[in-house]
Amino acid sequence: MLTLEGLGVAHHGREPSFMDVDLELDVGEICLVEGASGGGKSTLLRRVAGLIPRVHGARLAGEVRLEGRPVTAIPLNEVPARIGYMPQDPETAFVARTPRREIEGILANTGATPRRIQARTQEVIERYGLTHLAGRDVATLSGGEAARAALACALAGDPDLLLLDEATAQLDRATSPWLAGMLEDAARQGLTVVAAEHAPHPLGELAHYRMHLGPASSEPEPVRLPAPPADGVLAEVHGASHAYAPGSRLGPFELTLHAGEVVALTGPNGAGKTTLLHLLAGLLEPTEGRVHLAGSPPGERKAPELAAQLGISFQHPAWHITQDTVAQELTVTSRRLGRTSPSTSLLDALGIGHLAQAHPWD
Repeated sequence: MLTLEGLGVAHHGREPSFMDVDLELDVGEICLVEGASGGGKSTLLRRVAGLIPRVHGARLAGEVRLEGRPVTAIPLNEVPARIGYMPQDPETAFVARTPRREIEGILANTGATPRRIQARTQEVIERYGLTHLAGRDVATLSGGEAARAALACALAGDPDLLLLDEATAQLDRATSPWLAGMLEDAARQGLTVVAAEHAPHPLGELAHYRMHLGPASSEPEPVRLPAPPADGVLAEVHGASHAYAPGSRLGPFELTLHAGEVVALTGPNGAGKTTLLHLLAGLLEPTEGRVHLAGSPPGERKAPELAAQLGISFQHPAWHITQDTVAQELTVTSRRLGRTSPSTSLLDALGIGHLAQAHPWD
């Protein structure tokens, strides 16, 4: 059904992401692609999907065939019925403004009739639990909600092959088992699945094959969390909520953070974890209640002043990127904070010192 023969990909100016990859999957089989970050998992899925070389340039070796035909020979209007692809960042999966319109657009591109588009769109929305999300602006969806919608879009054309790039990274504990059960049923009905993941995967017990890309990594040392301090209040959230639209309020939230404290926010997709972080960072204003950072609302601070006190790592890493190299990203931040340019020691500590001159998108 799916054949990878001598597959190799090298991005321009970089060492090969992988070489000499061989794989044969039959109808209804599941393969997990595992490995550390940077090992080539996403590149492999893009190559199998035909996005490399159709969208992304690279030096290529080997061949990818679906039922004996090179994937790059599949006409674009036939792709949704042959290959479904869910990218690592679900936000990048959407062209339309709402999940419903996205599904309709995918089906329209296949040449389906208006009646078929309407019927299939409603079927997909109901099957994958999107009834409450179908009309929402995708920009207002949480990471987990966007992931569920992106999965539905990947399956809208009823494909033969499904490619999942870390599909569970954004899903809560209740949704991950649902995904596993849904894919198990789909595999029994003939869906072939290739899923990339670098963490324990809910499909682990279902997989027929496992493929490891990149060097083997050792288990990380356990992290010892500090005891919560008794004083030194750094931030306070009292009765704060935010409404993205009428009737869609998240909150109210109550939280007190002390200096040196490590706090984990947990909860289901759409509960407001990202919203609370954005309130603390001053990226959202509370509709009700108040948020104080070091005694005053963060939204009233000038950007350099705020950035000197608070750092945020977004759910979608692409939101950070503005420069052409990793080193330039750090330099720009340092200059805007009135500091000297940072050394590469920070990158070395994070294990990416060798990527200082690489483009962040690579």
